[in-house]
Amino acid sequence: MCFKAYASGWVIGSMGACSFAIGINEFAHAVNNDYLYRKYSLLRSRNSGEWGVMYKGESVLRPVVQEETSGCGIASVANILGKTYAEMKVVANAMGIYAEDTSLWSDTQYVREMLSIAGVETSADEIPFESWDGLPDLALLSIKHHTEDGRNFWHWVVFKRTDGQAFVLDSASYLPSNIRTDFDEMQPKWFIEVTHA
Repeated sequence: MCFKAYASGWVIGSMGACSFAIGINEFAHAVNNDYLYRKYSLLRSRNSGEWGVMYKGESVLRPVVQEETSGCGIASVANILGKTYAEMKVVANAMGIYAEDTSLWSDTQYVREMLSIAGVETSADEIPFESWDGLPDLALLSIKHHTEDGRNFWHWVVFKRTDGQAFVLDSASYLPSNIRTDFDEMQPKWFIEVTHA
């Protein structure tokens, strides 16, 4: 039997033995990694229709999608802390941080403050990106760098490595899957190491 319903509202299916619907095809296209097919299970919420991934019984990938065009910083912090976008937005707004503030995607202070208040430590400086293998197991990455009126802007994403398997959580709402392994398509400029206290 491919699917089993749980009281939590999640439907779980093993990717190794079953043929799944289009949502899994989209996920498989994004992941493109046989190891994940064997060891991970895919989850879909009956209520919201969102996709996520469970590993050894623990939910490790339920990517947050930004609900505002400029909300990548809030969504990235939510992805690190395991919160929904709405929950993180309430916290950010209470701190005087709003998605429409350009400093959220042109300065690192706001994301650092949101993580710090949750007891999560970050590296003191931005570290130049050299290779995907050289990244720590958890990091904030800056991609899509561009300049407007002499000011640098970027898009925030989260890099994670679980049991040696690397992926990026990208909150952009236009993506077919917010779990990315198309590393050649992303060109990080620098990263911030994230360490849980």
